[in-house]
Formats: sequence, structure tokens, C-alpha cells
Amino acid sequence: MLRIRLEENPEHNYYLYVKDCKTIKENKLKFCLYLYRSIADLVDLISPELQVSEPMESLGYVIMNLMQISLLLFSPFVIVDFYSAEVEKMRLFLFHRLIDQDNSEDKEDIEMFLRYTDIRTFKYRIFRVIPINMFLPLEMINICINYVIVLINFTHLY
Repeated sequence: MLRIRLEENPEHNYYLYVKDCKTIKENKLKFCLYLYRSIADLVDLISPELQVSEPMESLGYVIMNLMQISLLLFSPFVIVDFYSAEVEKMRLFLFHRLIDQDNSEDKEDIEMFLRYTDIRTFKYRIFRVIPINMFLPLEMINICINYVIVLINFTHLY
């Protein structure tokens, strides 16, 4: 939605919105930068807590419980991955606008937005090794399999 708002009417560098029954005209790039920063701060707060206190009764319950836990664990990473793709689309649009823009004030705003999104990216890694994106479950399975193979080799169970 933020990308769509940024891309609409590229010839106008202002954004009109209503707040407290008043129409407010604001610089579009600064407004989108503020929204981007707010969304980035909210994404930092995502930390689902898991509590399994019910007894296991059947195989169906175990499967449903595992699906619920995996959904709670990995849905923030999928959302962050989609959000990162939208940010890249916004950056591409702003690069095109930077090339076409003649106004120096608008160029400064675009460059500030691009620098901010470059510094505060959504490409996180766990221990600088495991990328946090929608492929995190596969990476975790891969790590578990590798450790099982290493343990089998060290204990000579084969």
C-alpha cells in the first residue's frame, strides 16, 4: 500500500490526507518515510510466544499442534520477506524518479529515503548465517539433518 501511494501521481510531490477533520497537505516522500519507519519499528516487535499446556491425545492433535506452532513461528518471517520485496519495488521506483527529477529539494528527499532504506534493510540473519525469510523452515530442517549426520559419524552408529 505504501508503494502504491508513493507511485501514484509522480508529478505531484505532496500527499493530502485527513486528520482530526482537517485536510493536511504534506510532502509525500517525508510522509512515506515516516510510515516506513513506523512499520519497521512495528516489525521489530514481532515475537510470538508459544505455550503448549494441553496433553497429547492423538496423532491428529499432534499434527494440528505442530502446524499451529510452525504458523506462529514462521508467519512473521514470511510477512517480513513480502515486505522486503515491496521495499525493493519502492526503491526501484524512487531510483527512476531520481533520474527524472529536476527539483533539488525532491532529489534530496528521495536520496534520504533511499539511504534510510539502505541502512535499515529487512534482510536479517541469525548468527550471520541463517537468513530470516520464508525459507527459514527449510534452513532449520537442513541444519538439523546436518547435525544428525555429524552425530552419527562421531558416534559410529552406522
